[in-house]
Amino acid sequence: MPLLYTSFLMLGFIIFPLALTAGEWDARLSGEAGYFKAGHDLRENDVDYLTAVNAAFKYTLSDNPQHLSLQLRLRPEWYGPHEGVYSVSGSFAAQYRRQWGRLLWSAAASVRKQKHNIDQTQVWYNTYQGITGWSWKWSEWMSADMEGSYTLLDLSGDADDEINIYAVRLRMHRLITANLNMSASVYAERFITESNVVTVAPLPEGNSNKGWHRGAEIELEYTKKIQLNVRYSLSWFTSQLTKGTAPEQQFYFVAGKTLAPKWSVFFLLDYYWRNINPRASYSGALLYTNANNERNIHFKLAYNLSSRQNIYTKIAYQNSELIYNNIQLSGTQLSLGFESKF
Repeated sequence: MPLLYTSFLMLGFIIFPLALTAGEWDARLSGEAGYFKAGHDLRENDVDYLTAVNAAFKYTLSDNPQHLSLQLRLRPEWYGPHEGVYSVSGSFAAQYRRQWGRLLWSAAASVRKQKHNIDQTQVWYNTYQGITGWSWKWSEWMSADMEGSYTLLDLSGDADDEINIYAVRLRMHRLITANLNMSASVYAERFITESNVVTVAPLPEGNSNKGWHRGAEIELEYTKKIQLNVRYSLSWFTSQLTKGTAPEQQFYFVAGKTLAPKWSVFFLLDYYWRNINPRASYSGALLYTNANNERNIHFKLAYNLSSRQNIYTKIAYQNSELIYNNIQLSGTQLSLGFESKF
């Protein structure tokens, strides 16, 4: 927790003086509704449709050599036709950057809170994160950076599960062309999990588990006629409660393109694969260590009514893996929506 508290404290001293300077605000409000085919734990509640509202606010300030950004998001979702099946997600993030010639220092802190209510069962899933790092620009085409982070995942309800993740990452950036950027990184994560859920087998150190995530990642970004971002990571997982070394893969792909003056299309694929082999019947929370708990596939077609309003249709699949009493929220949706910028 010290790194997290320090990050918030440092950002607080930086943000308030800068916020007195004029910056740029961006606010968006959208709503969507449509058919929802539920899977896993939601299926028992006969969920047939989904209604959601999304509000997002962003403040940016660039005062060379400093840059500040603040983001706030809120998204409530209601699953029908039965009452009492809903989820609410809210987040706040702050980032500060400072440039000294070729050297760049950055610090960021974020909080994300999620509440899921499923058939009178309430689950809170909260994420707190602090990040700081340095970047050195060798030339116009190449740079390197190093960052350290602390993440706290807290799942609560009938039981309390907590995951502490300490991570370090080394990354190289290479600008291939004016529109194509590539980066490669290696990282290591030390995690400690704790749970008050009673397990079948006795644990080596009470209801806790310790282990490592080590891996490598490659990323490509292209911006010209199409906006494209592709990222792939491969890591290996070891812990006190698993057999041998378990592989984990994550693939992220997002693309956006303007088809005509008023039409645009967007596609997102964010997916991961794990193959963890536990030694015995331990609580799932003790084996779960990744801050990314969602698998997403989205396709969105938008039509611009004006420079500030658009309507869209969306086909999406989402799986939120809440390893807490074996709860998973998943489903496929087909919806219509409206978005307005302020």
